[in-house]
Amino acid sequence: TRIIRHGRLAINPTQEDLRALAVITPDAWDASAMMSGLRATGQVNLARQIARKFMDDPKVCFEIATCNEQEYLEQAIEALNASLMKDPDQPLGLALISRLLEEGGDKQKAAAAMEEASSLWPNEVDWQLRTADLWTKLGSLEKPVGFLEAAHNLAPQEVTIQEKLGKAYLAAKKPQKALEFLEPLVRQDAQRVDLWMNIADAHTQAGNLEMAMLASERTCELSPDSSAAHLLAARVYRQRGDLARAIEQGRVAVSINETDPEGHVFLAGLFLAAGDKLSALESLEKASRCPEVSVKTLIEHAELMKEINGEAAARDLIKSFSRQYPENPELLGLLAQAEEACGNLKQAELAAKKVLELHPEESGMTRFLGMIQQKSGNLDQAAYFYSQVIARDPLHAEDYLELSKIFIQQREFEKARKVFEDGIQHVPGCIDLYLACAVLLKETKDYRGAEAMLRKASAIDPRNLTVQRQLGAVLALNLVHRAQEVSTQQ
Repeated sequence: TRIIRHGRLAINPTQEDLRALAVITPDAWDASAMMSGLRATGQVNLARQIARKFMDDPKVCFEIATCNEQEYLEQAIEALNASLMKDPDQPLGLALISRLLEEGGDKQKAAAAMEEASSLWPNEVDWQLRTADLWTKLGSLEKPVGFLEAAHNLAPQEVTIQEKLGKAYLAAKKPQKALEFLEPLVRQDAQRVDLWMNIADAHTQAGNLEMAMLASERTCELSPDSSAAHLLAARVYRQRGDLARAIEQGRVAVSINETDPEGHVFLAGLFLAAGDKLSALESLEKASRCPEVSVKTLIEHAELMKEINGEAAARDLIKSFSRQYPENPELLGLLAQAEEACGNLKQAELAAKKVLELHPEESGMTRFLGMIQQKSGNLDQAAYFYSQVIARDPLHAEDYLELSKIFIQQREFEKARKVFEDGIQHVPGCIDLYLACAVLLKETKDYRGAEAMLRKASAIDPRNLTVQRQLGAVLALNLVHRAQEVSTQQ
């Protein structure tokens, strides 16, 4: 009977069911059911009073939070945290605290809580969509894709999910996957300007510039007064190398919508490409005064400011953008480079490590961390990061050169020699590897080894003067060394 009353209180609470539970000696389970019923019938204060005897029970803590969420946000979050500390596997509690944290402005914790809720109840389509939305708001490019894929698998016929997933692939720079979802949608509704724009963008990313041009022209036909349509055409013209037509379309775009930051930033890039820095800075200034700037536009703005005024001058701007989108790897990467340019190696390291948390396979940031550790004198750590880069992508000679420098600094000459040998095996055409290895062999008095290394380099590039000069010097040293050996034997 109690279980039945609990069910009725959850679905259609009545005073009779409430009185029936009140006359017995209720336990925490009964109390949470009564609180749910009282809250649903508008008796929130009475529900709070019932909770007092059972404050240590996670179900009651959850109900306290639902009672407080409208009026007392902080107390509601506190109650839910207490509940989740006692019982972390509460999907509904995690979903609720996610919503409350977002209302309180902590989007990062909100996204993490919603992700955990979705992992506990993975078949909730709306939860997968909400998790994707939260990570999108934080500027993440990869995470939304995974949750939208899960939602699509649960509801493969849902058109709105197909569209969201296509656009998420586009944001994550996966144009072919984006087109798989977007092109069927535009065939169903050929008047959708936004879809034509997405398709043009995807073709541009994929390098299909003719297809991109056709899609952008279709966009302008459907919406001649749309600044976004003309801006898209400007992007395609820029990709095709027609700078004059790109600037023309860019000017049209910002004349239609003077408060569009994306248009001003893109036009700034066009001006810079044309050698007009003053106009570029003026466009960026207009962009900075616009409301509702997207993360993509912020990245373009930051990159342009860095190009015009240098990384150090752009640091504060990039830092402010990164605070808005703390999960965006591109902004974090720009911030790491800017901090390093300003000499703030520790801050640069923190930003770079955050990028690797989001994208562990990102070779550029791993290499950057190697350089930072090298500058800081942490040679073991520097060697670790460069070794990681080489293991992941062994075709870049500069990584072998940097790693060998570290081992030479540590006087680990055999390790340095092994690095050179590995580099020559993977990048056999790089003369710098042979030259650097020859210098090491000469310094360690292995003149014959240095000569052999330089002869290999000479066979690859017989006209290289540096190789010939070093080979001549080593041959002379070899003669002296052999003469000394003969003298000693006599």
